[in-house]
Amino acid sequence: MFIDTHVHLNNPKLQSNLDEVIERARAQNVNIMIVVGYDHNTNIEAIKIAEKYSFIYASVGYHPTDAKHVKPEDFQVLEAHLRHPKVVAIGECGLDLYWDKAHLKEQITVFEKQIELAKKYELPIVVHMRDATEVTYNTLKPHAPLR
Repeated sequence: MFIDTHVHLNNPKLQSNLDEVIERARAQNVNIMIVVGYDHNTNIEAIKIAEKYSFIYASVGYHPTDAKHVKPEDFQVLEAHLRHPKVVAIGECGLDLYWDKAHLKEQITVFEKQIELAKKYELPIVVHMRDATEVTYNTLKPHAPLR
């Protein structure tokens, strides 16, 4: 049995044949999947997919490259999602200096707010880190221990 902890079944390109994609994975012994959200729309879609299939769960969060667009009220929406019984993690969150070097401050702020929610709800985080190893480590370290 395999568990895929990071799938993007919420990608709009997969919606026309989602059942087939899932069945192919199941045929290869992938028996549990976690659909990872990364913005408002993909978070909602991850939850919808998780609701439809008993063996699929959701992770919800805000990707670092979207940090510049995240507003305070978005965290209220995220927190409501965290109460859903099929949501098992927060993320995809983290830091990305490959695609966006100009908004590091915003990325850190959004990442830290998601870390705080993870601690509040005792959930693990799904970390996205690209070209930002040291700053990601330095952002996570004060919040240890984390799941």
